Amino acid sequence: ASFNKDENIINRKIDDLSNRAPIDFISAVNPVVIMDEPQKLDGDLSQKAIGSLNPLLRLRYSATHKNPHHIVYRLSPIDAYEMRLVKRIDVLAMRADLDLNVPYVELRKITASKESVTATIAINKNNTLTQMTVKRNADLQELSGNSLYDGWIVEDIYTSSDDFAGKIEFTNGRVLFLGSNTGLEKDLLQRAQIRATINDHFETELKLRQRAEIGQIHPTKPLSLFFIDKVANYAFSESKFRIWFEEEYEGIKSLRKFRNLDFPDVKKVHKGYFASTKNEFKDSKEGKGNKEDEEAYFLIMQSKETLLSLDEPVRFIFSHSALAEGWDNPNVFTICNLQETKSEIRRRQQIGRGLRLPVMSNGERCREDDVNHLTVIATESFESFAQNLQKELQEDTGIEFAGMVRDKRERVEITPKDRFWEIPGFQELWDSISTRTRYDLKFESKALIEEAIVRLKAYPQISEGRFRVSKHRIDRVDNLMGIVEGEIRIQESKAIAPIVKFPDILGQLSRSTPVSRSSIKRIIEGSGRFEEAKKNPAEFIGQVKSAVFGALAETLKEHQGIKYSPVSIGGQSKWSMEYFTSRISLAYESSLVSVKKSIYNRIPVDSLIERNFAEQLDARDDIEFFLKLPSWFKIDTPVGAYNPDWAIVRTLDDGARKVYLVRETKGTTNLDELFRESEVWKVVFGGEHFKAIDVNYKMVKEASDLDKDEYLVLPGMGWHGHRQEES
Repeated sequence: ASFNKDENIINRKIDDLSNRAPIDFISAVNPVVIMDEPQKLDGDLSQKAIGSLNPLLRLRYSATHKNPHHIVYRLSPIDAYEMRLVKRIDVLAMRADLDLNVPYVELRKITASKESVTATIAINKNNTLTQMTVKRNADLQELSGNSLYDGWIVEDIYTSSDDFAGKIEFTNGRVLFLGSNTGLEKDLLQRAQIRATINDHFETELKLRQRAEIGQIHPTKPLSLFFIDKVANYAFSESKFRIWFEEEYEGIKSLRKFRNLDFPDVKKVHKGYFASTKNEFKDSKEGKGNKEDEEAYFLIMQSKETLLSLDEPVRFIFSHSALAEGWDNPNVFTICNLQETKSEIRRRQQIGRGLRLPVMSNGERCREDDVNHLTVIATESFESFAQNLQKELQEDTGIEFAGMVRDKRERVEITPKDRFWEIPGFQELWDSISTRTRYDLKFESKALIEEAIVRLKAYPQISEGRFRVSKHRIDRVDNLMGIVEGEIRIQESKAIAPIVKFPDILGQLSRSTPVSRSSIKRIIEGSGRFEEAKKNPAEFIGQVKSAVFGALAETLKEHQGIKYSPVSIGGQSKWSMEYFTSRISLAYESSLVSVKKSIYNRIPVDSLIERNFAEQLDARDDIEFFLKLPSWFKIDTPVGAYNPDWAIVRTLDDGARKVYLVRETKGTTNLDELFRESEVWKVVFGGEHFKAIDVNYKMVKEASDLDKDEYLVLPGMGWHGHRQEES
C-alpha cells in the first residue's frame, strides 16, 4: 500500500535524486521480493506495484496459497506435525444427550436443483428422530405434530459459500449450518463448553507447574482462546458469556485439586480483543482483515511478550475474529469455539491459532512432547472432528497419505436406471406388492392395561439429562492425524438439569398411540412411577409409549385382534412408481453392493447378512429380478411404520411361471430369537398386511431359504393375487 499509487512518496520524482523516483533505484538492482501471505497480494494494484520493483524473483511464503505458482519448498501441516514442530492435538469432544423436551432439528443435507433448493432434516416426530425433506415455508409443527416446533417455519435455505457449507434459516431467528443440530438448549451447551475450557486450562496450569518444579521445563504460562458468535455476548458486564465464565471460573477454582495454584482474581483473568469504533463494539467478518480487525490484532501482537509473562494475570482471551494471518500466540493451549458458523476452513484455521510450540519464561521454545498439546473443545464427535480435519488437510496439501483414516460413510445419492419401469419383472412385481392398506384393531382394554403396567414397572429408572465430555489424545501420527494410539482419558462434566416446560403427557400419548387418555392414566397410576416423569418427561413418555405398544402387540397376537384391508390414501390405492425418481435416496459408499438384476446398479445394505443375501440373489439363475425396498415404502402397524427388506421375482418350472415374494432378512428365521421386541411385532403385523393383499411374505436368513417355501409344491398357484393357468 506504500507504493501502489502514483502519489506515494516512493513513486514521486525528487530533485535530490536527479529528478528520479526512489522506485527507480530499487528496480534498477533487480531485487529479490519476499512476500509473506501472498494470497493477500493478488489484487491488480498490488500485482502492478510489485511488478514495478522489477524483481529478479519472487518468493512466496504462506500456509494457505490461493495460487501456488512454482513450488520450491513445502513444509506441509503434516510434515510439521510429524517433525514435532507444532503441538499435538487433543480433542475434547462434547456431546449432549438427545433431549426430546426441546425442539431438536438436525440439518443433514442441502440439495439444489433448477426448480428449488431443499434441505434434508431430522426432527422429533412422535418421540422418534425422523428424517424428512423440506422446502421454504415448511412448518415443522405441522410436519411433526409436535407443539414444541411452534414458530419453526423454514424461511430460507442456502447452498455453500465461502463462509459456510450450507445453512437453513427459520422464521424464529434460528440458523442451522450443514451438519449441525439444536441438541440441548444452545445456552446450556455453550455454558458447558466454557466450563470444560476453564477446567482444561486449570489442568494445563497444574501440569506445567509440576513439570517446572521438577526441572523438566522452565515456568510456562498457558493461554486459552474463545471464539464467540457475537461481541455483545461478552463485551459488557451483563453479557451472558462473561457472567457464565466468571461463575464457572470461581466454581472450578475452588476445587480441591487446584487449591495450590493461587489463580488471579476472576475480574483480571480474562479479556476480549474486538474491533471498536467510538466506544461501540462491532462484529467483524472472520478472516477478512479489515481495518478494524487489524487494529484489534495489533493490540494483542504488540503486547505478546507481556501477555506471556507470569506476572500478567490475563489467561483467557475472548475474540470474535482472530483468523486473519498473523494472529496466533504460541502459548495458546486450549481453544473453544462458541460460534455456529461451519465454514469449510474454520476448523483448520482455528486450530492454527494455537499450534506453535510454547515459549517458556527463559524465551526458549518448549520441546517436551508430553507438554506440547493443544486442546480443542469441539461440539462434534471425536471421529467426526478427526475425519473432517484430515479431509481439510488432504485438500490443502494435495497429498494421498499412507495410513489415513478414511470416511467410508460418505453419503451418495442413489438413482435408478434409465426407463427402469421397462426392466423385465419390475412392473408385475410392483403391481403385486404396492397395494396400500389400513388396519383395524380389536382388543380388550383391561388386558392391555394390565400387560402395560407390568412392562412399565420393569423398565429402568428415569435419569436426568447431562452433558458428556470425552477427551481423546493423539499421541502418534502415521503420516496423517487421525491414527490414534496411546492414552485416552475420559472426563465427565457435572450434570446440568435443563429447565423444561412440563408437557401434557396424557395428551401426547393418547395422540401417538391407539389408546384412550383414561387407559394411559390407569397405566401410569398402576406403575407407581409418575414422580420420575419430573426428571425427564420425554424419557418417561418414551417408556410409557414403549410399554403400551408392547402390551398392544401382545394382546393383538393373543386375540387375533388386527385385520388389514386395501385402502385408498390421498387418492392412491398403490404406492406410486414416481417415488423412485421424485424422492431422494441416500446411502453410504461402504454400504453399497453392485448388482445386475435390479433397477439400481448399486443397492444399499444394512448388514453383512443383507450383503450376502443380495449377492446370492444376483447370482441365482431362478431370480429374474429383485428390489431392496426403499425407505419410503412403509406399512403402518400398531408399533410404528415398517419398511420390509426385499421384493423378489422368482421363475419356476423353467420359466413357465413366476412368483412374487417379499422377504425380511434377519440373522435367524425364528421370531423368538430376535433381539428387539419391536422387530418381532413389525414382522408379525407386516405378515398380516401381505396376507391381506395375497403376497407371499417370510423372514429368511439367506437365499437358500427360498428353496424351503411351500409354493414349490403348488404348481398352479401364483402368489401375486390371482390364479395362473396351468403350464
